[in-house]
Amino acid sequence: MRFSVQVYMFTVVILSVYAYGEKCKDNSKFRTQKGGKKGCSWIRKKPVKRCEKWGIVGSREGGAHRGCKATCDTCSCVDSQSWRFKSIKTGKNKPCNWVGKDKKRCGKIGRDGTVASSSCALSCNTCSVLTGKTLMDLFDSTGGNNWIEKKNWGNFDVDYCDWYGITCDDNKIRIALLANNLSGSIPPDIGKLNDQLSGLELSKNNISGTLPSEIGQLVRTLKFNMYENNLSGSIPSEIGRMEAITIFQLRGNNLTGTIPSEIGMLTDATAINLSENNLSGTIPTEIGQLSNVNAMILDENDLTGPVPIEVCNRNFNNLVLDENVDKCT
Repeated sequence: MRFSVQVYMFTVVILSVYAYGEKCKDNSKFRTQKGGKKGCSWIRKKPVKRCEKWGIVGSREGGAHRGCKATCDTCSCVDSQSWRFKSIKTGKNKPCNWVGKDKKRCGKIGRDGTVASSSCALSCNTCSVLTGKTLMDLFDSTGGNNWIEKKNWGNFDVDYCDWYGITCDDNKIRIALLANNLSGSIPPDIGKLNDQLSGLELSKNNISGTLPSEIGQLVRTLKFNMYENNLSGSIPSEIGRMEAITIFQLRGNNLTGTIPSEIGMLTDATAINLSENNLSGTIPTEIGQLSNVNAMILDENDLTGPVPIEVCNRNFNNLVLDENVDKCT
């Protein structure tokens, strides 16, 4: 699907300003490293490609992701405030701003063991680019042309907040495409929505394949509903990183393997439904840590007992298990 450069460059700025308000601005002093003459207006003509460009020192260190935030849609991208690199020469601790002054430093390993390119995404020009592009990755991966309703999807002349099934609230977005004939699989790029995605609700469709481990990057997602699809494979352990989850539903798929112990890290969850799958093994003791859960639905699987004492002591209001699982006494 191709769109004119003029429409794309205009839309990118409009979408970003809409989503992030006046604080989301391009830096007029930004200049590219090569030649030092091209600024954000040049980046804006081909944002998908040129947002990867590095800037020269003196133009708000780092690359276009930092200097052209509105154009590159990276206002929600931030550097780690705790990341530090200890200089061998001076013994001083250097933060992400220091890294951004020289792109070669993005390979440095910080004191916490993480590489600068991941912890200093803004300074290292490694932010995810363009929300609209990531949404289109989902469209293409799930057979968007065959959706029942797809109004405005792919039309970059319309704010993505007005695409069918998309709801925007400040800089957060919710995707709700219930019973809309989605097929194919969930693309790993869904993780690029990171702290921007508040809800992913794709239930009652024909989505197959496995759940990508990248869903663990959705650290601000409150509702994750993909019940009644054709998902297979195991539940990735990375779900433990989805710390904001309140409702997590995978009922009625073809999931196999065991329930990952990391499920116990979803401490804000109020309802978890994994029923009607092919999950096996025992119930992880970590479920007993979920003090906010009112409903834990695990029936119609191949789970075996006994139920861990930690789960029994939790005394869930609604704990549903198969008959072949030894119940709490």
